[in-house]
Amino acid sequence: MSDTPKCPHCGSAVSSVSGARIFFKCGSYSTTPTNDYTSDLCDALRELNAANERIKQLEQPITGETSDGYHTFNELYEHRYALFLAIGTTLELCSMAWMSRRHDDGSEMEGWFIAGIHLPTGDVSYHLPLRMWDSFRESGFMVLPNAPKWDGHTSKNVVERLMKYAAE
Repeated sequence: MSDTPKCPHCGSAVSSVSGARIFFKCGSYSTTPTNDYTSDLCDALRELNAANERIKQLEQPITGETSDGYHTFNELYEHRYALFLAIGTTLELCSMAWMSRRHDDGSEMEGWFIAGIHLPTGDVSYHLPLRMWDSFRESGFMVLPNAPKWDGHTSKNVVERLMKYAAE
């Protein structure tokens, strides 16, 4: 058995000796060879490792059931689908609301369709689950063989266009 001192907190080996101090690789040190240790760094590392373990236990993959404490992502998407359907079926917008299973280039996303509205403030569109197809069609969205050419709008643009339209 070795007489080489080890840090009593983490077991790290001696890094260096300077006068009466024994420095360990973990950063703590002994002021005398009789175990009078200063271990602030070891204590901090131990607390940090424990905190990291607690965080790992809290981490969960983000899914449709992930919640902010009030709504899940799935619920919020259902709200978005219903609100977009309601907006598109208002009398003044009904003639401007469209839907298609294909993008303008003819490509499709399995299980999804595209619905959009030509607003005076710019186009807004969403990919929607195919299970919503009949609701949108029966509500008056015009079915097109291909979606109109996408104007490059972003999620931020959609919000801005809707807010501007609402303010008019």
